Amino acid sequence: MGEAQEAGRCLITSGEVRRTVRDRTATGEFTQIMPGIYYPTDAWNQLSVQGQTLMLLRSLQIQHPQWVFTGMHAAMLHNLYYSTLVLGKRGIHILTTRGTGPADRTHVKRHHVAAIEYEEIQGIKVATGARTVVDCANNYEFRDALGVADSYLRSGGYFADIYAAANDHCTPQLVDVLRYTDQASESGGESFSRGTMIEMGYVVPLLQVVICVQPENQMRRLDYVWILPDGTWQVFECDGMQKYVDPETNRIINNRVSDQLLRDKQILETGVRKVTHFTVPEAINKAPLRRKLADAGIPKASNFPRIAPLLNKHGN
Repeated sequence: MGEAQEAGRCLITSGEVRRTVRDRTATGEFTQIMPGIYYPTDAWNQLSVQGQTLMLLRSLQIQHPQWVFTGMHAAMLHNLYYSTLVLGKRGIHILTTRGTGPADRTHVKRHHVAAIEYEEIQGIKVATGARTVVDCANNYEFRDALGVADSYLRSGGYFADIYAAANDHCTPQLVDVLRYTDQASESGGESFSRGTMIEMGYVVPLLQVVICVQPENQMRRLDYVWILPDGTWQVFECDGMQKYVDPETNRIINNRVSDQLLRDKQILETGVRKVTHFTVPEAINKAPLRRKLADAGIPKASNFPRIAPLLNKHGN
């Protein structure tokens, strides 16, 4: 086990070793991550989702040297937006030129391509960034896939490469994601939240609008802006708790809260009707964000986007 931990991977077992570890799994000492792959339970539970994911991928790469990972796991390795909620479900997506296998019915989903293009990151084979966007659009919720696509373009990627990676087979899901992709989004949380707004049928906001506030003509960037029919502006700000909480003490930092109140006051003095703050957990739960959008009078889109089939697929 020590060798595996030093290599940053899980324990890969077979034969008698697997039987021994399986017995120790029954007592809770080890956790089975995937067939033949184990890790000490206490140590595993102390790892972040990202850490667990890297451990698992390194182990699977040793078990299956030919595998090329795609989907949210590849997005994480490309340093694109990724959802820890999706990673935590442990579903693995790989590219293949072969037929289906028994793994398709359990933890692994195979994506068939004529030829595999991949990059190697931290010793792990992953699909190209463009192909990663394609597979995320076709396999995850719209709002998660939008974050991957936004971050891909923000990192210097091109629409043309995404279409090329799709091999001329652009699904309705992929078209919807690319229709709303915007590299102006500054973080995964902002992208995810915008995707949630679109899923709920609201008019797509303007992103990162720059305004001038007083005193001294300071510049302020606004996360989301809607210009209503009467000409007034509604502003929404996506707040991460790191803006207000000291990570070491988990206590609210009062001066940061005061700075936020001053910032809001300056924005309102420019003529903005209202500044509404929300958090990513509120977007995840949908209902709290929906209430805030409705209270602010944000209009619904007259031409609802073509994402209803994907929403139905995910049960929303």
